[in-house]
Amino acid sequence: MSEVDTTADLNAPIPLDLLSEDLRCGKYVIFRLAHGEYGIAIENVREVLETLDITTVPHSPACIAGVINLRGSVVPVIDLRRSLELPAGPLTGKFCIMVIWATLGSTDKVLGIVVDEVLEVLKLNSSDFLGSHALQKTFEFGELKPASCFIGVAQVRGKCKLLLNIRDLLAYLNLNPSKALPVTA
Repeated sequence: MSEVDTTADLNAPIPLDLLSEDLRCGKYVIFRLAHGEYGIAIENVREVLETLDITTVPHSPACIAGVINLRGSVVPVIDLRRSLELPAGPLTGKFCIMVIWATLGSTDKVLGIVVDEVLEVLKLNSSDFLGSHALQKTFEFGELKPASCFIGVAQVRGKCKLLLNIRDLLAYLNLNPSKALPVTA
């Protein structure tokens, strides 16, 4: 009988080579950020909000744009551009806040993420995914630290979409309930 590893970190990033295309298949909310297209599994997305006033919180982590009032609850909002080290964009004019479910540590929380525009919901099949080697090769050319935050690259209608793993992104950003993160849901 094999032994079960009870010391495994359940919040550790998932290695790309362990994610089969079948596990990645499903529906994704596709959004624009800077000049790229990204996706998040639809089961992580609660709703998409039109522009709301974001209140800046002094001394919060750099990746936090601030907080919003969502029907009486204070919800922290992540600046995804800063988090992914993309060129800064203004938090004025046209942008959306995707409200997502996320696990921080051992608790489920509601967070917002700022995106330029939500484009569509796509159902991705195994034939839409480029091999995991395509994503690994992308990160060989630079020092992009959050490589583990991506679960794959899908190509649809000639455009590549980088698919994010929210759990691993939050782990990369080192956001957890023990830090001074203003989270109430």
